[in-house]
Amino acid sequence: MIRKYAFVTICISALAGCGQESSDSDIALPSATFAESYAAAEAALAAAEANRNAWSKTDGILEQSKTAYDEGRTDDAIELANEARLQAELALAQSISQKKEWKANLVLE
Repeated sequence: MIRKYAFVTICISALAGCGQESSDSDIALPSATFAESYAAAEAALAAAEANRNAWSKTDGILEQSKTAYDEGRTDDAIELANEARLQAELALAQSISQKKEWKANLVLE
């Protein structure tokens, strides 16, 4: 089980580094506003909390996002909101996986 999570973490890290640097000739992709990013993070956190598996630091990151936005650091605020959303989504996936696989990890003697 731990190996699966380690593998997924490694894959996510590897994929994150696969992007190419953009140039002026690249087509600009639309970016989410702070409100959209924050709302998505709140929804993901609510789903994780509903499954009783929200990670302890996610709420703090969401609060840091709000503070950054209030201070006028919009790019930082969006990045933090996206991090909080990702953590909440991973916590939800972990919860669902563990609900399905817990019996396979029992050690019965």
